[in-house]
Amino acid sequence: PQVLINIPRDRYDEAAVTSVINNLIAHHGASESDVRVLIRPSGTEPVVRVMLEALDATLVDAVTTALAPFVTTEGD
Repeated sequence: PQVLINIPRDRYDEAAVTSVINNLIAHHGASESDVRVLIRPSGTEPVVRVMLEALDATLVDAVTTALAPFVTTEGD
């Protein structure tokens, strides 16, 4: 499974996002070959795109939940 999360650039904290992802990967016991992470700024929108793909769906769900505070919801 994979997920794409768009984080507004003004709310993006590279150290915090990287730490959350690395901690969850370690917690789930995933190896480097089990997970792919791509973090890049959008060329067309003021967001940073975080794409995570993993063999373990629970890891993908955990990262999505953990990064939710960084994502602007409607009305913010």
